[in-house]
Amino acid sequence: MRLSYTCVMSSSACSNNNDDEDDYGLCEERQRLVRDNDEPVITSMASPAVSFSSGFVSEETATTVTIPTDLSPEEEEARRRHEELVRRAAEADLSSVETTSCIYRAGYDKQGRAVIVFVGKWFSQSRLDLDKALLYLVRVVEDVADAGGYVVVYFHARTRQDNVPQYWWIKHVYRTLPYKYKKNLKAFYVVHPTMWSRVACWWFSTFMAPAVKNKIHHVHALEELNIAVDIKGLSVPMFVTEQDMVINGLRYYQP
Repeated sequence: MRLSYTCVMSSSACSNNNDDEDDYGLCEERQRLVRDNDEPVITSMASPAVSFSSGFVSEETATTVTIPTDLSPEEEEARRRHEELVRRAAEADLSSVETTSCIYRAGYDKQGRAVIVFVGKWFSQSRLDLDKALLYLVRVVEDVADAGGYVVVYFHARTRQDNVPQYWWIKHVYRTLPYKYKKNLKAFYVVHPTMWSRVACWWFSTFMAPAVKNKIHHVHALEELNIAVDIKGLSVPMFVTEQDMVINGLRYYQP
């Protein structure tokens, strides 16, 4: 359904009486609901005594503004779920996740897009409340999901089994997050990938999220990452830098 609001200003003169209906400088105001071709239109009639910053309206004018309200039931439900998710993320006490520093904002990449850092070694699924972890992710990403897109840098170095999210939770997160989070994700950098991480990314992007397949980039050295993202602004954990030196030698290290 689309609602059209039409406001018509009449050029008839105002009377100078002090009737109750003229308390706001209106000589005459009424609203009526009419239907034209099954399209509901709200028409408002008002006299030219209404004062705007540019002066008085002296000629009869008509302005129609069409507001789309034809969301499908699925879209309306998705909108409602998103609003509820954002509300919960804003109100919940998520300090237990925040103090781990496993997810944080870290400036912008070289194309001006916001960067979200995920440190695998600091994510412990056995110790964290995974529902709170999801809400904290929403809190971090929500403010940047619309601002020209964002990128994610995932440090996989020195992760163990407990640091790697299980498949069911990744699936749950992907299905729970709003569409705009997925659409506006421009790149996902996996730094220091392993065979397991490569297989996991392939499985996820092939069978669950084909749309992100071309957004995943495996990065073997911090120097390679520095081509797209200024690593000095990422607050790279020291153990990641140490792992980089172990794998790639000192030639990439810049203290």
